[in-house]
Order: sequence, then structure tokens, then C-alpha cells
Amino acid sequence: MKYLIILLLLMAVFGCSRKGMTLEQVQSVKLEVQALLDTFITSAQKLETTAMEQYLGDDPQLRFYIQGKAYRKAELISLFKELYAPLESQKLQVIEQKITVLSPEAAVWTAIASSLQTKKDGGVGALNLTETWLWQKLEDKWVVTHYHESFRDALPPQPEDSAFQQS
Repeated sequence: MKYLIILLLLMAVFGCSRKGMTLEQVQSVKLEVQALLDTFITSAQKLETTAMEQYLGDDPQLRFYIQGKAYRKAELISLFKELYAPLESQKLQVIEQKITVLSPEAAVWTAIASSLQTKKDGGVGALNLTETWLWQKLEDKWVVTHYHESFRDALPPQPEDSAFQQS
């Protein structure tokens, strides 16, 4: 909740700057951010972390969140490498998204997405994801300075995986 309040305050502060932007400027920022998001999705579908390495902010004070747990950049990249290791493939689908331009140098991407994963052992899994990313243009380069992802299983657990097995 604390992070949502901080994000809303940032949106309010940066939102004031957007009022002076033309529709063309807003659309230009949206197109730039969308192109970067497409790079992230392509990288993730190839089970690579190259886009994370390139576009997550380098400031050691930044934190990126998954399921409420905070990670530094290197920790998050390491986590995804571990998550990708047992996978044969991954298909990501953005179901709904919105890019909110806060200023010429800031935008927020929110999305609902799904991930269908095939493991090297032939198993499959699926997740429903909700994501919020704060993009900022720092030193003429777009970087992610805030990232929050939550997910839940999209498929019901198999009986052998269920914690509620009947005796």
C-alpha cells in the first residue's frame, strides 16, 4: 500500500507537467515506451534477461518488487535466470495495458498479462500477471525505476500439487 501511495504521488507531481505537452508529444512518449516494452517481451519470450540488464535502473537504491518482495537489479536478474532455467519456452500475452504519460521524461505502464510456460520436462504452467512499471528518461535514456509484478496461477493445481489433498 505504501508503494501505491508513493506511485500515486509521483503521478500527481509528474502529471502536472504533462498539461503543457501536446498530443503529439504524449503519443511520441507512448510509442517510445511501447517499443521498449516490446523489447522486454521479446527478451522474456526468448528466456533471456538482456532487456532487464539494459533497461532496469542502475541506482543501487532502486528496488523492484515481485509478490511484495523487494529485489535490487542484480537480484532480480538472477531470480529470472533461475526461473527461466527449467523452461523450454514461454509465451507472454498482454491482455490489457495502459501507458500513462506523466511528463516528457516519465511514463507509467500498467498491464494485465498471461504467461504460458512449457518446461524442459514437458510440464506446462500458466500465470496471470499484473504489472506496474515506472519509466523515466535519465540522461537521455529510458530506464525502469520502479517495477511491481503480482501473479497467481492461471490453472488450478493438479491433485499431486495440492496442499489440500484428501486423506
